[in-house]
Amino acid sequence: MEHKQIKVCLMGGDHTGWALDSELALTRRMLHFVSFSNLLLCDVIHSVYWPPLLRIPKFLVAGKKVISHLTHDPSIAFDLPGFEQVTQRVNTWVVRSWRALRLMQERSLNACLIPYGIDTTVFFPISKSDIRIQEMIKNWKIPPDRYLVGSFQRDTEGNRNGSPKG
Repeated sequence: MEHKQIKVCLMGGDHTGWALDSELALTRRMLHFVSFSNLLLCDVIHSVYWPPLLRIPKFLVAGKKVISHLTHDPSIAFDLPGFEQVTQRVNTWVVRSWRALRLMQERSLNACLIPYGIDTTVFFPISKSDIRIQEMIKNWKIPPDRYLVGSFQRDTEGNRNGSPKG
């Protein structure tokens, strides 16, 4: 018996080369087992950002499974224009934390927890003996029994999209 490959329309990037485009590219790599298709021929619409789903005519969504990532705090999303409307289209929400999962479930929204993916071609372990690490340990006076974890992100909350957080 032949197995039908699922056809997925993957969308939601913002064409700026920042977080949503990275999320889109990483999701595409993780979904290597599906066939990507356009909106007309797909079985599943998978968006890494929910607002673009509101621009799709209802007749193109009818009968299709719709998956959307919710990459920010659901309690903020609940109050955003269009969110209540888009919940009528989305079958499954992808959330990034246990708190987000709980908040979605409290609203009877179907959600699954999939932590942020990491592009291991960009982010990878560096040996403690690497000269760059040794220089940071020395310059920042990090004691030998400690370690440092960093998270470097762009702030998209507000209008300073090209500036680091203050």
